Amino acid sequence: MFNGNKLVVILPIFLMAFMFFGGWFYLQQSDVISNEDLYEHVELEAQLEENSTQQLDVSWEWRETPEEGLVGEDYIGISVIDEDEQPLLSEEIEEASLQLFDGEDVIYETEGEEVENGIIFSFPNELEENVTYGNEGHINMTITGSAESASVSYLHTWVEHDGLESEDARFFSPSFAGQDEENVSWVIERFVEAGEVSGGQGTGTP
Repeated sequence: MFNGNKLVVILPIFLMAFMFFGGWFYLQQSDVISNEDLYEHVELEAQLEENSTQQLDVSWEWRETPEEGLVGEDYIGISVIDEDEQPLLSEEIEEASLQLFDGEDVIYETEGEEVENGIIFSFPNELEENVTYGNEGHINMTITGSAESASVSYLHTWVEHDGLESEDARFFSPSFAGQDEENVSWVIERFVEAGEVSGGQGTGTP
């Protein structure tokens, strides 16, 4: 009787072994990246609609996990520019919100903080109970003023700190409270004109 059903016993064992070694081989073949090189693997896209009430949509995603792990806070700065090449005032921006995702689930929401040349959003960059925060998100902004273009700057850090000290939505010279180390961040920037989409992978400033 056993001989007649040995295939039923052996097949599940074979499949388990195949899955184990297949997963091990995949991990061995996967590229190991650092936080410093992560900007090469980030997809960052911005779209600015050309309507009377405009929508700016920003999305980003990265799937690789840096070998050092995820630490610290990340930031996205948005500067919306009018026809005179000046940043729009806060009263000309009706709504600005950020959401982080785990698959289709929203796991974090926040609003931006106004600075002189735009709005800065801060959000966690961490792994908690097998849920990754910061690797996938979306920003929606409703604009009542007349926007000609917008710049989107994504600032990634990989050290514990007490917050961003500089108030510049372009992150030209970022500094962090409680942190004296250098080379602990990079910036990716996208420019988008009204009625256009701008996006792609990489092109950061380590």
